[in-house]
Amino acid sequence: TEADRLPQDPVERAQSALAQGEIAIMGADAERAVEILLRGAHEIAGAHPSIALDLLVAAAANVNACRCADVDGIARSADALTCRAGDPAAVAFVGSSMRLARRGLTDGDRIEVFAPAEPLAQLPARHIWIGLTAGHPAGGLRLAESLAFLGRAAAECRDHGWAGRLAVVLLALAYTELQAGRFAAAAADAAEALELSRDDGRALGIHAATAILAMLAAVQGQTDECRRLAADAMPRSHTDARWFHHALSLWARGALALGAGDPETALEHLAQIRPDGRVEQPWITPLAVLDYVEAAVWAGRTRDAHTAAAKLRRWAQAADPPWGMAASAHCAAVTAEDPERAEEAFRTALRHHESLERVFLRARTRLLYGELLRRGRRRVEAREQLRLALRDFEALGARPWIERGRRELRASGLIVGDREPHARDLLTPQELQIARYVARGGTNKEVAAQLFLSPRTVSAHLRSIFRKIGVVTRTELARIDFEGDPATAAARPDASG
Repeated sequence: TEADRLPQDPVERAQSALAQGEIAIMGADAERAVEILLRGAHEIAGAHPSIALDLLVAAAANVNACRCADVDGIARSADALTCRAGDPAAVAFVGSSMRLARRGLTDGDRIEVFAPAEPLAQLPARHIWIGLTAGHPAGGLRLAESLAFLGRAAAECRDHGWAGRLAVVLLALAYTELQAGRFAAAAADAAEALELSRDDGRALGIHAATAILAMLAAVQGQTDECRRLAADAMPRSHTDARWFHHALSLWARGALALGAGDPETALEHLAQIRPDGRVEQPWITPLAVLDYVEAAVWAGRTRDAHTAAAKLRRWAQAADPPWGMAASAHCAAVTAEDPERAEEAFRTALRHHESLERVFLRARTRLLYGELLRRGRRRVEAREQLRLALRDFEALGARPWIERGRRELRASGLIVGDREPHARDLLTPQELQIARYVARGGTNKEVAAQLFLSPRTVSAHLRSIFRKIGVVTRTELARIDFEGDPATAAARPDASG
């Protein structure tokens, strides 16, 4: 604001607009952010199209996270820069973001994202914003690519002491880890993003991190915690209701009810974020359709389930995200009335999963396929699918799904013992974050610098960590998987022993 009162050349005014726009985004003031960024882009476009594109990309990322503002204006501005900006990837990102915001899941579209290879400090502002959308469910990147870029970006933020930027990167990283089934890492990163956002009053970061933690609590069956967090993440105004954290909090409540065996309550929340729903959201709706379809079938609303499954299928064919056909085949199996068709669709889904990293979705496909086989009295085949599903659910700590898997295995005639709690389950989010860094070989001083804590605080937490999980040396700590990577579990014997 003070800079705006001083004489500025066009480049300085554009840089000021970008800063103010980003501040408005972090304050969850979407309309103001887009107004500032779009005005700044118009003023600088003639002389410096590349700088104008920086502002348009930030505006597009904002609109994609909050269904709001001047979608057509942003698209027209990007089209005008196509020949002069010299960055076709960024222009494609803006155009695809606006199509997605305008049309929604029903019409089918994808967002053109990429994971930059350069260090964060060397990237133009537009590439940083595009990189932060690497885990967008409508993007064409595989999760491994997204996680690699976001992990490097977080490490660079820590090395440079960029606490504010780190909070934003951790949000993107945690949501991507959530999709990959790396629940422990997602919880630790979201909790850290929440603390960093609270430190400097970033409203968007606070709500987004809280919503991610609510979703994690939902899939892990933490009923009271999920409800509390989802309520905290819910909107305070009409404008807030369009942000992705509102849709995510609704998904969390729906997923909690679905896991608890209450499809009617699940539908109350999930119906709002289904395709063409009141709060359809590009970051959330594609992923939540599967839960909606399962809840609708379970509640006897087969027509609604078929409609949503058909929309997901059309979108998956048009947008072609790597995971889309697996989810579409899963929904086709759930809605199939003929057992043979259902089995064929389940097998198709599992074939797609062979090249994917979405462990929770794969485990749920195996669970339902195992249930189908058991009902068909094919107990030996059912046990194979159910054991693999249970192994993944236990690695994820997805308690409602663990119990369902055990019930199905018992119904198939197999006795399954209880799993001992993992060391990760015993730690608070901050303790888990510290344990992750110590297990990688960091000293107390190094870990303190990475997490913006004092060495004394790290030392106190480390004593608590050692006591809780029953180890006495850092060497023992390094042997424990604190990342929650399901691939580690896949290397172990299956859950039945």
